[in-house]
Amino acid sequence: MSSEVRSLLLLILDMTPASWGFCTSDFGLPNCIEAALGFANSHLMLSSFNEVAVIGVTPSQIKFIYPSHSETLVGASNDGQNDALSCMNNTVRQLSLDLVTSCSSTSTQIVLAGAIIKGLCYYLRRCRELQPSTRHLDDPSETTMEFSEGNDKISARILIIKASDDSTSQYLSLMNSVFTAQKLHVPIDTCVLPLPRQLDNLNGRRSISSPGHSSLLQQAADLTGGIYLQIPRVSGLLQYLLSVFLPSSKMRTSLILPDSRSSGLSFGMSDERLARKVEKHKLSDPFDDVAWKIMRKMGYEHGQGLGVNAHGVVEPVALSKQKGRSGLGSARKVSPKRIESLTDDLYQSSNPELVWHEGCDDAMADGDRIWSWSMEIEHCTVAKLESLIINPDGPEALGPPIERLDNEDKFCSVDLVQEVLNYKNQLDHFSKANVTKSHERSNPYEMIKRGIFMNRAAMKMANIDSVFNGMFTTAAPKNDILYFADVCAGPGGFSEYTLWRRCNSPYPVPYSSSDSKHISYSNNDKMLDDKSNISSTNQNSSAASEKQPLLAAKGFGLTLIGECDFRENDFCAGPKEAFMAHYGPAHDGDITKWCNLASFASFISRGTNKTGVHILMADGGFDVSSQYNLQEVMSKQLYLCQCLCALINLRPGGHFVTKLFDTFTEFSVGLIYIMGYLFEEIFIIKPVTSRPANSERFLICKGLRSPLKTMAGCLPHPKSTPTTNHLEVSDQKSSFRQKTRKFPNQQQQMMNDVGDHDLEASKNFGVLTESSSLLGLVITYFLRINEKLNQLQITNQTLTGSSKIDILKICHSEAITCDERFMQFIQGMNEDFAEHQCVALSKLIAFSHDHNLVEDRQVEVYKACLEKWKIPTAERRFVPWPLLSINRSAVIHGLLGDSENFTSLNMLPSDYRPNIRLSSFTNAHLSNLDILCSSRIVLVCGKPSMTLTSEPAQSMFIYSHGCGVMDIFCTTDGDQWNKLDQVIPRLKPRLPPGTLIWGQPFCEYAAKNGLRKHGLFIYDVVCIYGRDCRKLAYRKRMELAQQMTNVINFPDMTSSNVRVPPFLRLTELVDYVKKLPLLPCKDSHTPVQMHRLPDDFTFQPHSLLLVQHMTGKI
Repeated sequence: MSSEVRSLLLLILDMTPASWGFCTSDFGLPNCIEAALGFANSHLMLSSFNEVAVIGVTPSQIKFIYPSHSETLVGASNDGQNDALSCMNNTVRQLSLDLVTSCSSTSTQIVLAGAIIKGLCYYLRRCRELQPSTRHLDDPSETTMEFSEGNDKISARILIIKASDDSTSQYLSLMNSVFTAQKLHVPIDTCVLPLPRQLDNLNGRRSISSPGHSSLLQQAADLTGGIYLQIPRVSGLLQYLLSVFLPSSKMRTSLILPDSRSSGLSFGMSDERLARKVEKHKLSDPFDDVAWKIMRKMGYEHGQGLGVNAHGVVEPVALSKQKGRSGLGSARKVSPKRIESLTDDLYQSSNPELVWHEGCDDAMADGDRIWSWSMEIEHCTVAKLESLIINPDGPEALGPPIERLDNEDKFCSVDLVQEVLNYKNQLDHFSKANVTKSHERSNPYEMIKRGIFMNRAAMKMANIDSVFNGMFTTAAPKNDILYFADVCAGPGGFSEYTLWRRCNSPYPVPYSSSDSKHISYSNNDKMLDDKSNISSTNQNSSAASEKQPLLAAKGFGLTLIGECDFRENDFCAGPKEAFMAHYGPAHDGDITKWCNLASFASFISRGTNKTGVHILMADGGFDVSSQYNLQEVMSKQLYLCQCLCALINLRPGGHFVTKLFDTFTEFSVGLIYIMGYLFEEIFIIKPVTSRPANSERFLICKGLRSPLKTMAGCLPHPKSTPTTNHLEVSDQKSSFRQKTRKFPNQQQQMMNDVGDHDLEASKNFGVLTESSSLLGLVITYFLRINEKLNQLQITNQTLTGSSKIDILKICHSEAITCDERFMQFIQGMNEDFAEHQCVALSKLIAFSHDHNLVEDRQVEVYKACLEKWKIPTAERRFVPWPLLSINRSAVIHGLLGDSENFTSLNMLPSDYRPNIRLSSFTNAHLSNLDILCSSRIVLVCGKPSMTLTSEPAQSMFIYSHGCGVMDIFCTTDGDQWNKLDQVIPRLKPRLPPGTLIWGQPFCEYAAKNGLRKHGLFIYDVVCIYGRDCRKLAYRKRMELAQQMTNVINFPDMTSSNVRVPPFLRLTELVDYVKKLPLLPCKDSHTPVQMHRLPDDFTFQPHSLLLVQHMTGKI
């Protein structure tokens, strides 16, 4: 690659119509543009690497003129003229004319700050396109930016050709843009044109005037190292441009600029004039100023305050010393043990291997540290487990709470534990802001941050998933639904990553303009008239479908409400409609409450057809800033309940990941040991995305061992469990009858309500499927421990000192210490982890003490890690769908216009207007029933919902823009689009973004209470989450629609259910009608034939829709 410097000229032209219109000179705006083009052409001809960008400015608009997306088509160039230069010249002329004619403002003042910022943004964009490093040069005299490859450099400079007046209101914004240019080493040159203007004065007479010097641009040129020049004669503009502004910045020191008497003073005064002005200021009376005179007339005397009685502050107001977001008047408490300024009091271990020095820590993309262990299958018996566990109410399990970890040396060297604690105590002497900044500078992986996701937790999950070769996101087959649970993990980074990895296409799908224009289809591609089944099975189509988005994940969440809650609306990388949070009967999402655990298990059971989730992720934690060393002890109940939740909800073979901190105590180690009985393999991992100085690590449990074919479930909470003893039930009903008997007819009604409530409670809180196996025994045991911890927490609130009691261990110590393989695993992990943590803490303390230390490997490590984890380096943007613009569906672009910036949707083509194409089934069709039987299938339609005008809803096309229920649009005729909630207010489907379907609103009824609810039947699909479904067979399209409904429908949700109607062959219709049961319906006085759906909802069959298909291919 050549070493010649690339030079970018950013040309800003003042095209204010009022300024040029009042000009009395023969030199007009066209002449100025031609002079500027001559200057630009000369700049381009100096080197083949040079570039030009032209920005036009008017009082009402700032516009990029060149390069532009709307470059004009140019014919043959003049003889001897370069084609590229001819194209640029004609484009600039045409777009300049368009810009001037579109401006209706009569103001002569322009705002240049926006133009400068546009130019700087374009410069940085060109730098990124040419792959430069992100490091700016420290030498301010060097106005170039180095490239990451080769020795190329790129420089930029701004030239402003100005003919209008300054606007004093733009001072702050202009100075901010100038300071940005100064930081980027981009000089700002200014050429001011003194255009003579003919203006009317107050006496009605016309006068000739010209704008003076621009003090704002003088400062801009002085601060950035540019040249400021007001040319004497505007007719010689090209001459001044070529002689003064064309040479590079390094050659300008050899130039003799035009005389200041003709060109005007620069912002930097000469030494002689400046000295005379300073001397004059010293000799003059400071009170001669007009403001001082006014104050003196109001009674002010020098040296006194401004109060009524001459009281008040006399000294100038001191500069604010406030830092951060603290309110006015707040004073930060300074610890007496601060050591930022000390040099010799920093703690260092006596072991040199536990002290950081340059080059001792290797930062690599595969720097994750992993420890593994598995229990032999012959040891996993109920008898051995029963002999291992301890009664949580017994004296062996209980004891005074742990207040120090110094004595916890059973599973780690006491010296290493003490070293870790010493380093952590040392951090307490530094301010929190200092430690945070030092983390950012010392951690070689710090630049990874959140990437395209909402927080760092998502990137941690991407890191862990990559280390285990996609074990979590590939737990289900690629085209099946991956069921996952996310507990104690607000705001939802784990879920966002999982949805992104499963639902988005593995490779970018480029936008094709030709595809978007193909909005009409041949007879082989028509919807509802599908005859293209053969083409849908070829290899090219299947390969293309693999690269398209697919709704293949469904998530269930449980976390605390409030600040720790999920933020589904921030899911930019994946569809938020595929995730729903649950908070339990306590309505707080507290995982330590038995009723919430049981309710969450029932929620998952009904949402997965009792099969359970493939993976469960937990990321629980809370603020322990005042007790860093006791983080493990304070988090042990959270450890327990997260493991318990995984055992309850995982399906056989499922995987579990949860966050841990220190693992020094018998409680934590015993919990890990018991989990080894139930999983094929146990891992503890310290991913590179977890800061090396903290105690964070992750427990990975692979492959749940379960004798069941479904999830285990949870025992109902005792307070919510209906009594199973018949005598007790009778006694309860009897006492209840005595309390509520008021009217003769009320007793039976109340008795029925109690019975229904008991049955519903049993359903909502679930039941433990099997309690005699290892899995059932551990679930029951963990529930007992959790209840005991809750009881002790309440009891200890009334106790003080040594009288407090806590559960210290859950397993017999001898049983664990006798297992040599496990002891090697847990001790080796703890000691290896502690050694690396001591080095990282030593490095953090050194960086906190010396602010000049910087980790210089962050950029290299950042790129290597994202490449390994297959995460794009694109910036996170809040767009409806999808995250990357190159993934937008060509179907939506072609049919409905821009998926981001539309004000009204386009009309649908005639092939997409089913209400016009469809015909009613008449008696004439009955005579050809035998013919129809072989070429039609039947969709059973429900009773239509009522619209806002009290009319039955027609079938309609529905499009989801992806920003919630408020951005779902519908049309019945293909011409007029309306918001769905304005047509049917109570219809609120959870449709994922980029979805275009044909369907009909209908009424469904809850079987338990007959409650009417609005639903949506899907008759056909065009696009699902951006996936083009038009060329698929009708059966395949409806399978994708069914999969979408399985993903977006959740138990007990307030949104409307989206369903695929029952469809069958025409020959099966008679048997179907005969088998429909007679059920009560809220909209009918007598029982009617109803179709029962799998989730205990029913609907009344109302009509049939016949769909043509290829025989045997539906």
